[in-house]
Amino acid sequence: MISTFLHADDPIVFGTIFALYALSAVMIHRLCFDRRTRAFMASFSGVVAPFFMVALTMFALTAAFLGASVWSNFQSNSDAVKKESVAIASYIAYVDAFPDLKKEGLHDLARAYAGSVVEVEWPLTAQSKDSPDTDRLFSQMLHRTVAVISQLESPSPALYTLTRAIEAVTAARLTRLSLVHQDVDSARWLCTFILGLLAQFGIAIVHLGNRRTNALALSLGTASISVMLAFIALAVSTHQGVVSISKSPFEQILVMPKY
Repeated sequence: MISTFLHADDPIVFGTIFALYALSAVMIHRLCFDRRTRAFMASFSGVVAPFFMVALTMFALTAAFLGASVWSNFQSNSDAVKKESVAIASYIAYVDAFPDLKKEGLHDLARAYAGSVVEVEWPLTAQSKDSPDTDRLFSQMLHRTVAVISQLESPSPALYTLTRAIEAVTAARLTRLSLVHQDVDSARWLCTFILGLLAQFGIAIVHLGNRRTNALALSLGTASISVMLAFIALAVSTHQGVVSISKSPFEQILVMPKY
């Protein structure tokens, strides 16, 4: 459920996080100063701030580790896209470098595959779905390459080069697709959300003496917690949203000249 929510559109994620913590801040503030609960909450007056710094510290540390995991996953996906695009570009360059390979149509198959990644697979990847059409084009390129390799004399530079090139493309594609479905554990997100709520309670408890002071402290704390989690959540959906991986490395393949 948390994973599905985090992969929603950016405005929904932003709005929900801010609304959740704003609502909790209002409820905590009312709990502290409502006439029905004021006497009970006032009995905790005098608690010094350091006793409630544990929740704030734990939230900060957990959010830092969460952010590091999310951005590490984002960077891994970005590197995988770049690595596959380089592998395809190298494959095309190798094919064009050997006259015996140019006539086999491998260049066109590679460009068709890269075009399908950009136009068909990329939008589906943003929804964590696979593209049968792109899989089919990749299979065609792979099978045709294997067929050409089987016809080449061994040993020969073309045989070695083409074999290494298609191996690199295949490995890079498998890596990219495997990383697309890799998410940060939902339990870690839930833990961070809960610690954020506890941090709000800690802020409120040490400001029980004055209603306005309590409201100001809660507002600043809530804004800080919400902004931190919202910006971490921006990088969860690696292929859509404001912070997303660029597909330009694949687009550049489509404009490569054919020699």
